[in-house]
Amino acid sequence: MTFTDRIWSAALKSWGAMFTIVGLIAAIVGFFVVPSSDTVQLNIFLVTVFVLLIAIGVFGRAAYDAHADSVIQLPRVRMVIEPPASYREASALLLLDPTELLSHDSIVSLYYVDGGIERLSGIGKVVNIQNDKKIQVLLIKEAEFSQKIEELKANRAEDIAKLIVKPSVPSFYLGGE
Repeated sequence: MTFTDRIWSAALKSWGAMFTIVGLIAAIVGFFVVPSSDTVQLNIFLVTVFVLLIAIGVFGRAAYDAHADSVIQLPRVRMVIEPPASYREASALLLLDPTELLSHDSIVSLYYVDGGIERLSGIGKVVNIQNDKKIQVLLIKEAEFSQKIEELKANRAEDIAKLIVKPSVPSFYLGGE
């Protein structure tokens, strides 16, 4: 997203149009209703203050959106089920929250948090991105994980919360050192 696009989006999201209309009305009222004097010109002051408030609001919203977009969240595992019959070699099928980190046919690694340590538990493959953007990952290779698979298929919240799916694969799996 370009800087101009981000500013335009922030202006629309932060109700910039409403602030602009209110500021314009206040400026017109201040210009024509408030009498001008030699010491303080309130009409110029009001116009300046409203324009600055609108600019601060738009730029503040743009900064907030840029910060929110910069945080990368790993997808959360929603459920673990038995894989479809067409995938006989797989151990389980995981349903993940939508994310832009994964695409169809991506290879991912699955970790299980045990005592604060993330243990590599398996390698998976993205087999489907549903219409609602949720992602189906097939667990195709297990590592020290066979006994946990059946427990995970019970979909207990405390077990599912311990699963982490990362969009990378350890190099030893790919034959590297």
